[in-house]
Amino acid sequence: MAQKPFKVSARTARLIGRENVSNVDGAIIELVKNCFDADSPICILYFDIQFEFIPETISLKEYQRFVDENPILNQGYSLNRESKFYFLDNDCSDDVLKDIEFFFKSKNQLFIIDQGDGMTEEVIDKHWMTIGTNNKLSDVFTGGGRVKVGAKGIGRFALDRLGSTCHMITLPKGKKNGFNWLVNWEDFEKDGAIIGDINADFTVVRNLNLRKTVVDLTGDARIAKIITSSKLNFDQGTCLHIGNLRDWWTEKTLSELFENLETLSPPGNKQKFQIELISRNYPVKFGRVANETYSDFDYRIFAKVNSDKSIEIKVDRNELQVNKIDKDLFKRKAMLQPPYDYQTFKKGSFEIKTSINDLLPWLANSSFAKEANNLKNFDFLFYFIKQASTQNDKERFGYRSFNRTDRASWFRKFGGIKVFRDNFRVRPYGEFENASFDWLLLGDRQAKSPAGITKHGGGWRVAPNQVAGIVNISRISNLNFEDKSSREGFQENDTFYIFKLLLLEIIHVFEIDRHDVMREIDLLKREKKDADDAKRKAEELIEEGEDHEINEESKTKDDFKEERDTFKSAFSSIKADLDDAEEQIRILSALATTGLIITSFAHEFPSFKNKLIRSTNNLSNSLDKELNRSRLEKKLDAKHNPFNHLDNLKKAHEGITHWLDLSLAAVRKDKRALKNIDLKSYLSDFKNETWKEVLIARKTTLLIDSDNVADLTIKGFLIDVDSIFNNLLINSFDAFDRKGFSGERTVRISIDLIVPSEDEKEYILIHYKDSGPGLLKSIENPYNILRRGYTTKVNSENEQIGTGLGMWIISEAVSFYGGIIELLSSKTGFELKILIPYKKASNE
Repeated sequence: MAQKPFKVSARTARLIGRENVSNVDGAIIELVKNCFDADSPICILYFDIQFEFIPETISLKEYQRFVDENPILNQGYSLNRESKFYFLDNDCSDDVLKDIEFFFKSKNQLFIIDQGDGMTEEVIDKHWMTIGTNNKLSDVFTGGGRVKVGAKGIGRFALDRLGSTCHMITLPKGKKNGFNWLVNWEDFEKDGAIIGDINADFTVVRNLNLRKTVVDLTGDARIAKIITSSKLNFDQGTCLHIGNLRDWWTEKTLSELFENLETLSPPGNKQKFQIELISRNYPVKFGRVANETYSDFDYRIFAKVNSDKSIEIKVDRNELQVNKIDKDLFKRKAMLQPPYDYQTFKKGSFEIKTSINDLLPWLANSSFAKEANNLKNFDFLFYFIKQASTQNDKERFGYRSFNRTDRASWFRKFGGIKVFRDNFRVRPYGEFENASFDWLLLGDRQAKSPAGITKHGGGWRVAPNQVAGIVNISRISNLNFEDKSSREGFQENDTFYIFKLLLLEIIHVFEIDRHDVMREIDLLKREKKDADDAKRKAEELIEEGEDHEINEESKTKDDFKEERDTFKSAFSSIKADLDDAEEQIRILSALATTGLIITSFAHEFPSFKNKLIRSTNNLSNSLDKELNRSRLEKKLDAKHNPFNHLDNLKKAHEGITHWLDLSLAAVRKDKRALKNIDLKSYLSDFKNETWKEVLIARKTTLLIDSDNVADLTIKGFLIDVDSIFNNLLINSFDAFDRKGFSGERTVRISIDLIVPSEDEKEYILIHYKDSGPGLLKSIENPYNILRRGYTTKVNSENEQIGTGLGMWIISEAVSFYGGIIELLSSKTGFELKILIPYKKASNE
């Protein structure tokens, strides 16, 4: 059998390369990476730019020289005899203009110089001239111990992207003889040429003096100075001389490249790799590429994710003037324990130990669980940097002062969350004015939860224009981060999806801390301003204005200021209360809508229920007349017996009926009225009436222990009591149904009156315990379940299906009555205690 080889046209190979290196800055960065992979301590970029655009005028002498090189200029320029200058014709055709543009660009050249290992003839043959070589994938370390940052084997096409020709001069390490290599990329466009037909010119250079050759080629004293003043001897290395440049290199484009190079490695990076950008036209503007660190931040979070899925997080607070914080803040209940206590604030930082499974609790129940194993050993450094703050907020919260101009300037260069692999930036993540600047979609996230920093419930989310960050990963430990073929970012696989979610949860650690601190400061301020008194004074002033004619002329400036301050204080207090209420209302409205849908059909449910029962009974009776039930039971198995199906249908009808009754009872109007509630009777009805059928259907035993107290009547809202016990029981049902659990299904609720030894007040003690599997082991901080939106439930599509509201609603209801929740550590099942101050209900 004959075999035929595949052939690749030279033009196709070139197009593939162009697609992989489409951006001019990206092309240069690819070649800088090659210098790094060659173990060079330095990379010099020298731009010898004669023309930044097509010149409008040319002197007579220049014109004659240029026309000798390319007669096309005759068709685009005309002589002005008075000035004796040639001027570009306004009516020049596009084709001629394109040729003239190519001509002037060909006068520009770029040199990329390093003192790396250089290339032997074998390396040039087997690697440099082999397209798509995988040597950097199979051999990831350089001789000097660096992790290689190139991988695709197509970086040399970056040369084609930059210019039409390339002359490479290279001197291998430890050798005296070097090589000249010269290619014209336009040869790839020859008709019918296949890749094997294209050749590069290659010559051996005996006793190559690389330093002298580079200095002579560039002809710039600054290059000579960099080489001679450094400790580099350039007895090895490579110089790429790129001619016929394809782009205009102006002051603006060079500045943009310089800024890109500044962010090529992480701020403060100590990698021994120096980059110099030298421009012939702008001798003092550029130079060594600095790697700036930054200390003017409000918050700094450093998270280290380890291969065992553990995460170490350090939080640095730098937003507030600690010495000016009201010391009463640290007497508040929420600020007594670390990390909110005074000592932690004084220290300025605290540490948290957590895990991937704790931050993403639903992960263990999803098919993505294995993807977490692919996230190994990476760091995330996150900055929160406000761009502005009002004078009112400075006084209200005690913000540090900062220079807005300096912050804006720094943010333009280093803002956004950037990704670095082995200390080299992966573009375009976090790139300013790029669609991938907000690749974590922080803006969308904030739009979905637009709550202010002091809002009740912790819904505040940080905006993308307030953050900067550095994610450091390595090819060695994160093999599943695969480059896109365009070399613009990573492929959007499952590992990358989990990676993004994990980063968002680490950011959320900061959001929770900042919200909790700012809310407590705000509450303290509001309490100290005596908001109620301010409201009363405002009402008095309003009434005074309505009942009496006021002589405005008799009032002094201080009188007006006092009234204005009174109204301002009252308005601020009312607005803060309303903002909190609105946040609650939004959630309650969504839940109420479900109730309204149910109640709107309430009058029809009895009719539906009766029809279902009647139709089932009629069908059963009709079948009994035509069929012998006992004979069928002997003849047919249960699966094919119609009477069995009817029995199942009856049970389903009963289940639906009970669910409807339960749903309607939950939204009855009387449950929203303040009334006396006998908790002992309530729990008895809860077991024997409200949930009786469900408990039977779920094969669950509910035990109520309230014999220790004779009477336990409180004044409250029945809907709040329902919220506590209904949600606890529903959570237990879900736990009993969890995959892998097969134990007994028992729930025990005990209720008592106690007087803690440290307090003289009486408290209602509610002790709840079930026999289920308990909280997932991945939940390291059990109190996270009280946060709004925290859920571990996912469907078969790995979508979170839990509302994350059940335990939060319980927490809100308990908090409303001044109570606390204590989650208990139990070897089996889920267990908690609720303490609520007891005030005996009156008989009114």
